[in-house]
Amino acid sequence: MLDRLKAALRALRTDQRRVVLAAAAVLGSLLLPWYTKTAVVAPNPQASEKPQLAILTPSLIEASIMLVGVAVLALMLARGAQAKFFLPIPDRILVMAAGAWTFLLVFYRFVDQPEGKNNARIVTEYQLSWGIFFGLVAATLLFASGHFLHEERGVDPEPLPEPLPEPPRAGGPNP
Repeated sequence: MLDRLKAALRALRTDQRRVVLAAAAVLGSLLLPWYTKTAVVAPNPQASEKPQLAILTPSLIEASIMLVGVAVLALMLARGAQAKFFLPIPDRILVMAAGAWTFLLVFYRFVDQPEGKNNARIVTEYQLSWGIFFGLVAATLLFASGHFLHEERGVDPEPLPEPLPEPPRAGGPNP
């Protein structure tokens, strides 16, 4: 399995390898601290701050970013493995759309940060950290690498079979 993966990576062109690196950077950004979690305990006014990784703050946004990164990696590895399949949209457009969508999702996290919890004793807040900026850069790189992806003539879909002739009606010729 690992040998096939290495062979697929070696078979990729330079522009496709850039797409793989950008998708890996998007996935890697989820392992960086996107937020700083601040907790203040009521009797003690001193706050404790802890970096919070994006992947450990589970939501639909982070799951979508991960899914996009994995899908782009799978597409490029399938192309490197010479898999025979047809997509109605060119790879260039798919990768650019994936980069733009990832950028919008990460930017959404700028605007809508995870909510903190407030109760009688503990007040928790989230603030942005440096890792989310890396996520924006990685999404931009994914879009740009898609823009510079060269198109090859892919596998054409198999032609549809010819339709069967209609059987004659029993009541005579058709009007």
